[in-house]
Amino acid sequence: MTQSSLLDALAKLKESRLLSSEVDALLDPFREDAFQLTCSFVSSTRSLGSQPDPAYSDGYTITCKVGAGETECSVLTLSLENAHIKDLRPGDEFELELKVLGFDSLYQRVLFGQVAKDSGFVEPEESEYENAAKLEALRGVLDKRVNQLQEAEDAETDTVRIQTELPLEGVPELVVKQDEPREENLASAELSASKRKKMLQEQKSLDRFDFYMRAMAYMMALFFYGLGGLASLIGVLSLFDPSEPVLMFLLSGPIFLGVGHFMWKALRSKGFRPD
Repeated sequence: MTQSSLLDALAKLKESRLLSSEVDALLDPFREDAFQLTCSFVSSTRSLGSQPDPAYSDGYTITCKVGAGETECSVLTLSLENAHIKDLRPGDEFELELKVLGFDSLYQRVLFGQVAKDSGFVEPEESEYENAAKLEALRGVLDKRVNQLQEAEDAETDTVRIQTELPLEGVPELVVKQDEPREENLASAELSASKRKKMLQEQKSLDRFDFYMRAMAYMMALFFYGLGGLASLIGVLSLFDPSEPVLMFLLSGPIFLGVGHFMWKALRSKGFRPD
């Protein structure tokens, strides 16, 4: 029997519900042959209980779709394929040489068994047509990308040529300024605003410091005024006592008064007044 006949039989089982005797009669012609079938993985479980062949006892039972009609079937695999089966994911395709073992009436699926050969799972090879189609699609994507890069480079070259060759006088601002310079100008404007704020804060700090210094200077001038006045008063009141302390007060009093007066005049002069 041929593989196409087997696939037709699987499609018939999927489309119509047959009696057990009819199923056996349909599958019996295929039991003596082995078929290289392409399967699409659905799920897998460990093979439990007694099996049609002891070689399948430690293997897996795979649920997969077979043929163009995607008929679900059960496949008993050999234990040497366990590691490969664990790596399969739903939708993965593989090829196995299978033989018909029977029909699972509980799940209404044909039961296949893997043929014991040296070769195990075989990934289906892509046809030359599929490879050519993929190469053509890849070539189209690469050509499109190259064209986009070439257009971008040509546009940048034209922009640079316009900016360098045309005189700036009389040229509208929109022609000269491009998107990137606008972003740079915006960043410069934001930076200038931040710098102005920082300068205002520094100016306030300097004004505050100047105010405190002028206040301290006025206090020092008043201190020297008071000290000089007090020393002069003590010297005048003790004028008739020609001792050294009296002479010291008479000499230091005018000096302190002079220092206080000089500081006061300096603070009130135009050069020391705040703007």
